[in-house]
Amino acid sequence: MLALTFFGILHVPINVPALGVSTNEDNVDTNRELVAHGISNMLSGFAGSVQNYLVYSNSLLFIKSGGDSRVAGVMLAFGTLIIYFIGPWIVGYIPVMVVGALIFHLGLDLLKEALVDTFGVVHQFEYVTICAIIVLMALGFVEGIFLGIVLACVFFVVMNSRRGVLRLVVRGSALRSTVRRFRWQQRFLSQVADQICIMKLQGYMFFGTIGSVEKAIKGVLANRQWEANPIRFLILDFTTVQGLDFSAAEAFIRIRRLLRARDIYMVLSGMCATSDEGKALRSVGIWCDDADEYLQVFESLNEALEWCENVLLQAYYLQQERFRKTRKAERKDIQKSPAVDQALQMATSPRMNQLNEAVETSMTTPQHLSNAEQPIQLLMQAFADIVMPDQDFCYSLSKYFERITIPGTQQSNKVYSKVSLPLLPMINSTIPKASPTPSSKPGIFIGELGLFGEKPRSQTLTVDTDAILWQLDRSNFERMVRSEPDVALRFLQATLYFTGARLDVMTRFAFASG
Repeated sequence: MLALTFFGILHVPINVPALGVSTNEDNVDTNRELVAHGISNMLSGFAGSVQNYLVYSNSLLFIKSGGDSRVAGVMLAFGTLIIYFIGPWIVGYIPVMVVGALIFHLGLDLLKEALVDTFGVVHQFEYVTICAIIVLMALGFVEGIFLGIVLACVFFVVMNSRRGVLRLVVRGSALRSTVRRFRWQQRFLSQVADQICIMKLQGYMFFGTIGSVEKAIKGVLANRQWEANPIRFLILDFTTVQGLDFSAAEAFIRIRRLLRARDIYMVLSGMCATSDEGKALRSVGIWCDDADEYLQVFESLNEALEWCENVLLQAYYLQQERFRKTRKAERKDIQKSPAVDQALQMATSPRMNQLNEAVETSMTTPQHLSNAEQPIQLLMQAFADIVMPDQDFCYSLSKYFERITIPGTQQSNKVYSKVSLPLLPMINSTIPKASPTPSSKPGIFIGELGLFGEKPRSQTLTVDTDAILWQLDRSNFERMVRSEPDVALRFLQATLYFTGARLDVMTRFAFASG
């Protein structure tokens, strides 16, 4: 009875597509066949009859004998009904040799289809499974069904464990977030972004595939690799993961302990609390409601990258302030404060050494123009890293900018089609929350090349809080071209530089995360 139950469940999704292949029938709807079998067996059960199911061999023999239409099926049903009422005595007039020859011919044909036609076509393990089922079927139907189920499970584990779940392993210098930042911030991040390691996972993760992920993480944390390229963040992206079983979820407990021992942030992206992967991790206690700064979860990879970059920039501001206090103390020939001295003594790890070197090389001395009005200061700040700014150029350019104010949480249909400069402060006291959409920080150029090509706007800018912006519209730009073409040319060159840098970031993100 157990074998018959399993057969009743499995025979439709196995025999129906196989019959369609044997008869060259492409219009096969397995769902419709399952519904039809369910209704017929329900009616058969109410009538007190036996189970009915598709017999592959009989159906193939009937179709090859010419019964390939609906009329033939109806005629077969009437013929079977007549024999049912007349009785089985009429079957005795059919020669036994004819029936035996048909069954023997059909058996040889099916055996050829199973052993000869599949040789060299299917996987070796699948072919061994077919041979084992055929041999064991000689001993019993139940044994053959049981062996087929066991071998199918083993085959699934073996084949899926050979497929790597690591789709991509890349450092943060090759894959950056799409947030618009200052040039000096980008220069700093390019030096320390290798402390961000991104591992994109794929497929179904279970006990047979999670081992490769653990091995890759241990390779990153190996002593030789750690000394050369230490990491502070490990981003595990689940965007293309199709499922996660309990054994794989438990493996992430070991991974989290391994990372916590090195003070590495474990950042999960591409999941949420209601997703299957999120529920699996919450069930084993990795992702709880209790706050843990060393575990962060985001719905997209871009959010995770932005958060990691914000943490590095926050460390930059702290280290920058410590360096300035130290230099000031040395210039005044006074003793350094205990806090600064302790902080510098602790900066001996490979990660901190790399961070300190990046801070020293990225520290710039901003030009303070106390007498200059806005937007001259913002223009000097924006152009400081790509051209040698001079006050005359910024003054000439500032005459064509107009100040506008946009209330918070309001969309602007004008601003994004123009080159704009926000007046908001740049340094924040806390780590900013990552944004799921491409965002811009205060003091950054935003706009579209349609300003120069007279094309319509294709993007929209939305501000979270009240914002003050300086905009350059098309009419003012055309007036600049006519009156001061040298200033317009220099401004166009700077804008193309920003566009090229932005295009490089977006291209890297698209190819790496696609």
